[in-house]
Amino acid sequence: MLMKRMTELITDPDDEWKKAEETVYQDYEAFLEALDRFLNALTESKALNYLTAASGPYFGRSSTWQQNYVGLLSFSQVGEYVESPLPLNDATQFAITSLQNENPKVRYAALHYIGQVADNLNPSFSETHGSVILPKLIGMFNDSVPRVQSHVFACLTNFVEYAPGNLVAQYIEKIIDPCIKLIDQGPKMTKENALAALSALAESAKKEFIPYWEKVHNVVFDLLCSLTDEGERQLRG
Repeated sequence: MLMKRMTELITDPDDEWKKAEETVYQDYEAFLEALDRFLNALTESKALNYLTAASGPYFGRSSTWQQNYVGLLSFSQVGEYVESPLPLNDATQFAITSLQNENPKVRYAALHYIGQVADNLNPSFSETHGSVILPKLIGMFNDSVPRVQSHVFACLTNFVEYAPGNLVAQYIEKIIDPCIKLIDQGPKMTKENALAALSALAESAKKEFIPYWEKVHNVVFDLLCSLTDEGERQLRG
């Protein structure tokens, strides 16, 4: 019932939604809160079984983008109710495929799923799927929709934080330059997410990051010195 109702309520991604701004109310917030309360009242197995049984119309070949969107957001909530990534394999594969969906809200939901589950099932999710997902995220750095682009870096932060350091180290150069560019030129929310991703990259790569510090620190310090407005406290932090 919750998933069906959510499908009926969501709207097309208009120009206001596409902006990388925190002020836009996300149409899924109340839905996810209600779903989380419902799942919390169930046992672990029942929570997963409920979503699996209900997911058929949402992940099928004939499903609409609205159904894809709701299905991905719904499964993003179940990570805290399972002990390993294995029971979520089907949802994860669908999320990976959906990163290339033509609808930006579906891409956004796929990123939300990956970032949330990576956080809930750390480090096993990133260890299991790192070699597949990390290149896919890097391939989305130039997404044409600002809100989706910003969310790529939010997702990357959660994923890289728990990914194997030796895997992350292979992609340092491909991650650093886009992060620096957006820290310098991106909208405020995107700057914050790119900076957080850069921090997670340094933490995960450890000593492999040292040769790149000289390249990074000037941009970060210049940004810090330029943040003087009251509304930029979070970015300074």
